[in-house]
Amino acid sequence: MDRKQRKELAEARKKRRRPLFDLEKELTLLWEKSRQRNIDMEKKHKLVTSMIAKMKGKMLEMARSHTVSRVLQMCVKHGRKDEREMVFAELRPHCRELAIHPYAHHLVNRMMDHASKEKKHDIIGQLRGHVVEMMRHPVASAVVEHAYQLSTPPQRSALASEFFSPEFRLFPSLALPGSGHLSDLLADLPTGTTRQSVLQHLEASLQPILEKGIVDHSLFHRVLADYLQVISKGGGGGPQHLMGALLLRMVHTRDGVRIANTMVAQATPKEVRRVVKALKGVVARVACDDHGHLLLLQMLESASSGPLTRFVVKELIKDLFEVMQERIGRRFLLQLLAPSSTATCHPMPPRLLWWAAEWRRRGRKRRRRGRRRKEGMMMERRGRKRRERSKGGRWKKGRVKRRRRKVREVRRWKRMRRRRRREERGRRRRVKRERRERKGMRERGRRGGGGGGGEEGEEEEEAGEGEEGGATATKFSKRKGKADGKKRKAAAAAAAADDDDSDEEEEDEGDEEGEGEGGRGSRSVAKRRKLLIDSGLGEEMLKLAAEHAGAMLRSQFACDVIYELARGGDSSLLALHYPTLLSALHSGIAAEAAAPRPPAAAAANGAAAGGDGAGKKDKSKKGKEKSGKVQKAQEGGEEEGAEKGERMGAGGEAGGAAAKPCVGGFLWQQSAETPGGR
Repeated sequence: MDRKQRKELAEARKKRRRPLFDLEKELTLLWEKSRQRNIDMEKKHKLVTSMIAKMKGKMLEMARSHTVSRVLQMCVKHGRKDEREMVFAELRPHCRELAIHPYAHHLVNRMMDHASKEKKHDIIGQLRGHVVEMMRHPVASAVVEHAYQLSTPPQRSALASEFFSPEFRLFPSLALPGSGHLSDLLADLPTGTTRQSVLQHLEASLQPILEKGIVDHSLFHRVLADYLQVISKGGGGGPQHLMGALLLRMVHTRDGVRIANTMVAQATPKEVRRVVKALKGVVARVACDDHGHLLLLQMLESASSGPLTRFVVKELIKDLFEVMQERIGRRFLLQLLAPSSTATCHPMPPRLLWWAAEWRRRGRKRRRRGRRRKEGMMMERRGRKRRERSKGGRWKKGRVKRRRRKVREVRRWKRMRRRRRREERGRRRRVKRERRERKGMRERGRRGGGGGGGEEGEEEEEAGEGEEGGATATKFSKRKGKADGKKRKAAAAAAAADDDDSDEEEEDEGDEEGEGEGGRGSRSVAKRRKLLIDSGLGEEMLKLAAEHAGAMLRSQFACDVIYELARGGDSSLLALHYPTLLSALHSGIAAEAAAPRPPAAAAANGAAAGGDGAGKKDKSKKGKEKSGKVQKAQEGGEEEGAEKGERMGAGGEAGGAAAKPCVGGFLWQQSAETPGGR
């Protein structure tokens, strides 16, 4: 059998299986003609009219075809108003049936796009009562999401209300009170079983969707965010199996990133590591997303520095220059350099992060209460068993006395341990405060002219500490002997273990110091030091900024990043670890400030200063005078910038502090000349 015979046999089989095969073949040929780019619109409309005439009465069967469904989509898009009405009238009773078909659901979406206002509301009304059922379907959920995006706010609330109670599904005339959220509905309901039934119905509606992994749609994000907001007030937790790669599919919407931040805030460190690992390969995309970057900002507060360095920072270094120039991508870098600064970030994202941090604090309090309750129940159970065992015993009074004495000793020992830990915490705070004061004195000494005095004083302090330590070690070794070396090692290990335990117990108290002050506490500084210094991110940023200083200063968004880099970062992390690179950045900025401006820009500024009345002689003269003044001022500014650049180059590393006014002055001058300046 040759090729032609095989083709004829295949067509014969298709004709027996599909009664409208000849019509489908004819419509496909007309569709291919109408898809040509060089065809004129008049001829295309004629072809659309002929195709609709051939499909009249058979559109439902044609909509289920893999190829002819695309023909119908083109007819809806390019057809006349009466032709669209003909298609809508024939397919309207079958919209829900077509919405679950793998080929026909695209036609339903196209019909909603090109329908009139009344027809669109009619198609959305066909979906009412079946929203929860269709959201569980992988194909029909896309139709419900498309209808949700095209709906008005009352219609969106009506679609979301079917998740809350079956009454909204059975009686479409019912409407949600207030703004249409779950909290407004529960506020109007009486307390007790009614609220509990609403939450149970909502959980039963969301559970199958979560199990199937259909979590990409904004309608689902809205309902789940309302649910998490309500149960957070009651001390409940969210669905734990949502952690991991499934969570990243939700961060492209505002409600979705609220869900992600809430789940990360109340997750265990192991679950947070799963989310961080899932970011591998998509860090740059998430960092530049309008809503997804908030997840990275939340992980700066929740995740440990190790997973962030391995899976986030290393991925970010690959596309660092592009991220620095992005409007959204730069926010992660600015959060590291200047935490929670409202000068470069809108106050709304920190507010969302605060909401997640508040949930995290509530979760810790809830877990502590649970542990105490469990310990109390265990102690009560043990005491009851002991009392039952000692009822018939001979030495009942002696046992009771010994047990009470032991309880008193344990309580006394716990009080002493708490007092020692409080004293140790106070001692650490005093040491840190003294170190900060000494560091400030050394920096003030450097600025005042004692360039090497701070370093010499630091070396003298270290030498003095070494001498004192050596003397005490010598006395100790003479008095105790060689065998005490092992005891000292054991004591040092025990002290380190006590420090770890005290750090774990101070974690809740550290929130007031670290999170309450916008991420400026000692723990936050240590984490940012690991992310900026140990990972090499700060070094790479300084190198790129020094290399592309002119481009970044003239950029609308990268200018904020180079400004924070030139400042040395918060707590002067970059200035302490990379003084040479920071001096090179200052020199590059000064060179850009001292460079002569191109003549085209000067002419443009002169024309702008001259005003719009170019045809009037008096205004043109005033414009020339103003342009001359502007040029003289610019020449004076360039001379001042050159002098500052020379002073900065001569000062070297010691003149880093003196170079900062040059950076700020240049950026202030840039704001009046270029739209990208500060």
